[in-house]
Amino acid sequence: RHSEMEVEAFRKIHPVEFYKKFLVHSVRPDGRALLDARPTSVSVGSISTAHGSAFVKIGGSSVVAGIKAEVGPVGQTTVASKSAQHLIVNVELQPLCSPDFKPGKPSELAQQMGQNILSLLQARDLFDPQVLVIQERKVQWYLHADIYCLDYDGSVLDAAVIALVSALQNVLLPQATVHDEAGGTRITVAAQRTIPIPLNYQPVPLTFGLFDDTHIIADLTSEEEKLCSTIFTIIYDTSGHLCAVQKPGGAPVSEENLKQSMDRAKQRAAEVAAHLTHHHHH
Repeated sequence: RHSEMEVEAFRKIHPVEFYKKFLVHSVRPDGRALLDARPTSVSVGSISTAHGSAFVKIGGSSVVAGIKAEVGPVGQTTVASKSAQHLIVNVELQPLCSPDFKPGKPSELAQQMGQNILSLLQARDLFDPQVLVIQERKVQWYLHADIYCLDYDGSVLDAAVIALVSALQNVLLPQATVHDEAGGTRITVAAQRTIPIPLNYQPVPLTFGLFDDTHIIADLTSEEEKLCSTIFTIIYDTSGHLCAVQKPGGAPVSEENLKQSMDRAKQRAAEVAAHLTHHHHH
């Protein structure tokens, strides 16, 4: 038996070799099988100042999403029918949430993640944008989603999308009324928040890594993210439809590995569905 210190030293000096010793036995250092996800929890409505909010934990990663609705003029875009047009996503990765982050670096990563989230949701309208209309072609609600990573231990994109979806399901908007008066337009907003945003589907992502160009592992820790030659994300909705595959580059993934990953991602969406259905509004 090696002492715990020797093992930790070996892990730090030869992370890949350390990891391989486990994978030979189809297990990972934290005891998970290759395609196992870490314990996942979702709670909603904890931020009282937001119109909707959610807190998501996947293993050692935790993310909070808050959504605030603001009234604004209807944009002059031709793609106004897209729900993504009315949803502004801002991701914050605090330098404190990971020992790997240096000042300046998180913001690039955060911007990239914000863009990734929006592009993953582009394919199909997440909700009917008509819900946000206050007065046709004139006034509407805009949703500002702030996603904060509190603890970064891998698969933060997965946690962020689940948090965003949960927070959207938790949103209640107040009734807003437009009064056209001699001096211009006045908008009154009711005190009660009563209008939900029905979602057309619930996307659930699962991020995979290709290790040593052979093994596919699911729901990566931040240590695993560093060791994988390729990282890709597959999103299914909770009804089992494929929404998106996002692979930013890296080593190619074999057809067999991709099929295995897709099956697992579909299964993961069904597992997470249980956390998404029992949502209560404030």
